[in-house]
Amino acid sequence: MPNVTASTIVLHTIPLTRPRGRSASAMYIELVAAAVFRVALPTLRKLVSDIDAHTESAPRRSEVCLVQDHPFSTAWLPSRILLMFRAASLILISVSIAFPQNPDPAGTIKRAQGETLSALAKRIIPQGHELAHPPVELQFGPPGKHIVILHVPKDETNFSGTVLLEQKHDLKAFEIPGPEGIAGRFEYEVQAVLAENADRDPARELIVLYSYHRNGSTSDDGNACLVYDWDGQSFHVLKSASAKLAGAKNAGQIRARLRAESSGAKPSGSKPNSKGTEK
Repeated sequence: MPNVTASTIVLHTIPLTRPRGRSASAMYIELVAAAVFRVALPTLRKLVSDIDAHTESAPRRSEVCLVQDHPFSTAWLPSRILLMFRAASLILISVSIAFPQNPDPAGTIKRAQGETLSALAKRIIPQGHELAHPPVELQFGPPGKHIVILHVPKDETNFSGTVLLEQKHDLKAFEIPGPEGIAGRFEYEVQAVLAENADRDPARELIVLYSYHRNGSTSDDGNACLVYDWDGQSFHVLKSASAKLAGAKNAGQIRARLRAESSGAKPSGSKPNSKGTEK
């Protein structure tokens, strides 16, 4: 058997003509493979050179035969397989360098073109959860229209939520808490989601109106609100503003109370009640 080293590898180019019956996508994959191989070629040549140096100084039985279409004995198979694995690893590394992955930064979500709010919401809520209210898009907090998604574990009613803040190229996710009641003690149901100015700054706050019922009681029912304020980094509940809106039965009563408060008039509507948030 002739003394052949790894430097005798024959490199073939990929044909660029499109044979009949071949799809355009298949040809595109071939072009990408050719580009990746060209990127990997300098490093591959260095690897081949190192192997040549090793095989020239090693005993004859460990030489590598990689000449295309050249007959080789099974005695040379381990070295051939080892070199093939090394070359394959090199190609994979080159692919990762030439075509790096670009995962979304933590907490960011991309909305597909034409994706509905409902489809987006169902895609991002935690596994085992379901929507507690149809998702809405409102203007509150920082400038822009933001998406509010309220969800709840299946077979439970203690809801929480996610606010997707509008950014230049994607959406930034922020979690918001739900009622503070112990799970199983109360039954909750979201009645309305709106954005109104509930404090003294010019920005609107996110307001979630919900009804509650104490399990085991025949009369302990009512309505309460959660008012979320943006502090520049996250959303937090304004407890005093939430308490002032407790007992409102609908979004109209909430707005009436806020208008009355801003004008100094006595608010109308049901007497405030803060139940439903017991620990």
